[in-house]
Amino acid sequence: SLLVSYLQFLGTESMPFDEFRSQLQSLGSTITFDVAPDYFHIKVSGFDNYMQQTLTLIRDFMLHVKPDDKKIKQLIDEAKITQKAFFKSNDNLASALVEKVKYGDQSRYLRRPSLGDIRKMKGKELIHLFKTTMQYACDIHYCGTLPVDTMTGYIRHYIPIAKIKKLSPAPFYRELIGYDEPTVFFIAMPDASQSIIYSYIKGDPVSDLPSRYKALMFSIYFGGGMSSLLFQEIREFRSLAYRTNGRYQLAPYCMPDKPGYFTTMLSTQSDKTTDALTVLDELIRNMPEKPARIEAVKQFLINKVHNDYPAFRNISQKVASLRLDGFDHDPGEDFLQSLEAFSMADVEQFYLQHVHNRPVTYVVSGNPKRIDMKKLAAFGKIIKVKKNEICK
Repeated sequence: SLLVSYLQFLGTESMPFDEFRSQLQSLGSTITFDVAPDYFHIKVSGFDNYMQQTLTLIRDFMLHVKPDDKKIKQLIDEAKITQKAFFKSNDNLASALVEKVKYGDQSRYLRRPSLGDIRKMKGKELIHLFKTTMQYACDIHYCGTLPVDTMTGYIRHYIPIAKIKKLSPAPFYRELIGYDEPTVFFIAMPDASQSIIYSYIKGDPVSDLPSRYKALMFSIYFGGGMSSLLFQEIREFRSLAYRTNGRYQLAPYCMPDKPGYFTTMLSTQSDKTTDALTVLDELIRNMPEKPARIEAVKQFLINKVHNDYPAFRNISQKVASLRLDGFDHDPGEDFLQSLEAFSMADVEQFYLQHVHNRPVTYVVSGNPKRIDMKKLAAFGKIIKVKKNEICK
């Protein structure tokens, strides 16, 4: 993420930043960078009739980008603002704590550079990271009006694909931590008027498609949308939460031996923390069966599949993503064909197999002076966590 921010301030060995950007602008072209757990993105947009001129500039940047240590100060300034805002946010601290609970030292909040690390950083380190990144296998996507053969020729000529020497490690998977007894991880936010509550249960591998479809059904039934158990039982019927959601998160399909996990999240007033937890805990331990809601769940999922169809510029990326995940066709088609046969029994079966009677780990971020800590201890052994234990 630092590299993404840094590259937008740089030029090349032959063109300083202002000239490089001016050249792109004169062609009506742009270059942007982004990062995700599985990808580093370089996105170029512009006009097809200026494709060669644009790619000439892009090649120069990819091969000869020039570090500028003066621009590190902008990264430091951004990090200061981000860090200051981060530690004031109840949502951010709860998110960092639940990452620590699920992944331990592999939490992304613990692996990111600290403000001190950024202060010591040199531009050449980030450029080395950029050049190392370009050695990994990549997907190249094009959406435009040029013929395939023409664009393929341009890519081979202008994009330095000869630099690729390593297989991609994607999809990215972090090993989950399991807990043998009910536990409550608590982080204090003395000024918070609301509490953020997460639940977490490590599950088992879900490898076959029918079971993965049941996981999706269960997720929507339990915690997805306004017809879910969480929304109706906690928010609508009892007014114990402002937000609710829950789902069973699956490992990539191409990793059938890797477990998934069940998680829920809600936010509530500080003085209602234990009341909301009581209802949540009961729903997790003894999920009620409400067959009348299954049709609403099916309709929600039908709409979701259709709404997830990509815009035309993103179709190739969707295909590549599905292939990376281990599919040779869109699983949405199979899912829609299977959906009609699903029933409350399928949701119940998945719940009993992957959630029921497993130790529940809770994460709570809130004001300890407005929470009944004795009642909170009824949900598991309380482990108090400090801010410096969950993020840099």
